Amino acid sequence: GRFLGFLMYKGEQFVFMMDSHNRFVTNWDLLLVDMYKRTKKEQVVRKPVLSHYPEAWTNPKDNGGREGPPLDNRKTTAYLCKANFLGWGIPRLEAIVVSRPQRALPQPWAAAGFLFADAALILEVPFDPYLDYVFDGEEVTYSMRMWTHGWNIFSPIENIIYHYYYRKGAKRFWGQLPANWGGRKAAAENRIQYLLKATANGTDDDYLVGKGTPISVIAFFTDCNGNQTCFDLLSVSSKSGANGEAVAALVGSNTSAGLTLPPGFDPQQQDYRFLKDIGHYSMGKKRSVEEWWEYSGMSRKSRTSNER
Repeated sequence: GRFLGFLMYKGEQFVFMMDSHNRFVTNWDLLLVDMYKRTKKEQVVRKPVLSHYPEAWTNPKDNGGREGPPLDNRKTTAYLCKANFLGWGIPRLEAIVVSRPQRALPQPWAAAGFLFADAALILEVPFDPYLDYVFDGEEVTYSMRMWTHGWNIFSPIENIIYHYYYRKGAKRFWGQLPANWGGRKAAAENRIQYLLKATANGTDDDYLVGKGTPISVIAFFTDCNGNQTCFDLLSVSSKSGANGEAVAALVGSNTSAGLTLPPGFDPQQQDYRFLKDIGHYSMGKKRSVEEWWEYSGMSRKSRTSNER
């Protein structure tokens, strides 16, 4: 859905991503643009992103009351400063409610429920359409992709919207899943593991993405034997025969640069859907994945966080 939303871009100056069912404050657009410009000036950054989990809103009508006026000038806001590791090596974001700060607070995380930036973000970091049925992992992946492309993420200094999440009787997506959703979700989670270079608990090795996937394949796709330009997977050698053609179709390759596939690579025997068009939705080159992990204060090896 977010990918399709980005396709609606027609040259607007800003992009504002949010969940559905929100309650807006008065003059929300003026407040938000002013906050963005202030952040850009005060933090001396060229490409700021404002993002957090909006505080919740409860509709009085759900309890027999009358809907009141907008929730203007609340003295608190939510700050994305916490995360915990899930069992498959990916951080799950958390927010805390804090008193409204004087300046936007820097953070390594961005939330899809509230994200505001220059619309150049749409072109520089397009949303990945291959994260089917993923709930955890989507936001941290996009956070890292933005950050490695040179965007700096900050928490807003005040609430612009409030999320009406606990709607009585409302349908949730997990109650309307198709029969094949499990396999598509597993492939998407493998893709996230690969992009984030998640590690097995207690090790420094790259995560073994995909059941039965040889570690040599992952090493090849991760660093191309030390050649950083190969990380985007935009080329596969024609010398690789049928396997090379299969990978080229999978990752969106359009050239052949003399690369060779590692021994034992057989896309017919293993599920490599997680590599689909990976070159078009990869990390940036302004900063590294390893630098983001250090900036976030999270350890992939011990799976601990300093709650930056």
